[in-house]
Amino acid sequence: MKRYQELLDKIISILSDHSRGLGLQEISDYLGKNRNTVSKYLDVLLAQGRIQMKRYGPAKVFFLTAGIPVTSLIHYSSDCIFVLDRHFKIVNINESAKNHVCNGNNHDDLVGEDFFKVVNIRTLRVANRHISDVLTQALDGKFFEFPAVYVGKKLRNSVRHITLRLYPAILKDGGMGIAVVIQNVTNEVAHKEKAIRAEEKLSRVLDTLANPVIMINRDYKIILANEPFKHIINNGIEGKKCYKTLYGRDSPCSPCFMQQIFTEKKILQGKTDIITPQGDKKFFISRAGIAENTPDGKPQAIVNILSTVTSSASE
Repeated sequence: MKRYQELLDKIISILSDHSRGLGLQEISDYLGKNRNTVSKYLDVLLAQGRIQMKRYGPAKVFFLTAGIPVTSLIHYSSDCIFVLDRHFKIVNINESAKNHVCNGNNHDDLVGEDFFKVVNIRTLRVANRHISDVLTQALDGKFFEFPAVYVGKKLRNSVRHITLRLYPAILKDGGMGIAVVIQNVTNEVAHKEKAIRAEEKLSRVLDTLANPVIMINRDYKIILANEPFKHIINNGIEGKKCYKTLYGRDSPCSPCFMQQIFTEKKILQGKTDIITPQGDKKFFISRAGIAENTPDGKPQAIVNILSTVTSSASE
C-alpha cells in the first residue's frame, strides 16, 4: 500500500516540474516502469481529480490539475461509476449509473446503500473468487479489469455484457475507497459473436473447395485453413506462425510475399513450396490477395489459394 501511494506521489512530483505536460511514454521513462503499469496509475489520478489529460491528435498529454474533485469528474463519463468506501457503501454515483443500473433512483437515496443491494453482481466469480474478495484487494491498491455479465432491475430479465474495472481511490476524508467503473460492451460482444458466426460460415464454404486455402494475418498468424490444406500439414495450425508451420523457419521469410501484397495491394501468383510434418516438400501454384482490411482501410489479412503442380513442373 505504501509503495502504491509513493508511486502516485512520484507521478504528481514529475508533472509538477513540467507545466506543459508529459506523454505516457515520457512519464514511464521517468519512473522506469512499463507503459501499461503507468497507465493504470494515471487512471487512478484522473479519477481522483489530481491530474488532467488532453488529446493532441493520437497523443495523450497529462497535466497537474488544481484538484478537481472526483464528484465533478465522474458525471462526464458515459460509463456507470460508483465510488465506494471500505465497507462497500456507496459514497458517490454518476448519472449514467443512476439511469442505467439503478432504474433512475434519486442520488440521495443511494448514498450510504450497500453496493451489492443496488447492483446485482454479488454472485459474480473472478478466477474462483467472489467479487467481494476482489473489491477487498482493490482497497489494498490493486487495479482489476475483467469481463462480466450484469442482470439489472431495468433490463427485464435480459443481460448486459460489461467490462468491470476496479480502481483504488482516495476519498474526501483521506480514507481508502474504490471506484467501480461498469462499461457496457453488449454491442461489441454481439458484433464479435456475429463475426465468429460469419467466420464459421466462411470456413464451411472453404471446406467444400478442392483447393487448399489458407488465411494469414499481418502478425504472420494462420487464422483459417480449410480441410484440404489441413490434410497437407495437420489439423492444429490455426493460431500458429506461418513461417514456422509452413516453412520450418524461426523468423519471417525474406522477402515475404504477404508484405509485398500489403504494399502493392494486388493479387500475386507464383510457385511456392510447403514443408510437411514428415519433412517432405510439396510444390504449388499460389494465388494470394488481400482478404480483410481494418476499418481505416489498412490491410490486415491475406487469403492464399493453392493449386497442386507435378514434380516435373516444379523443377
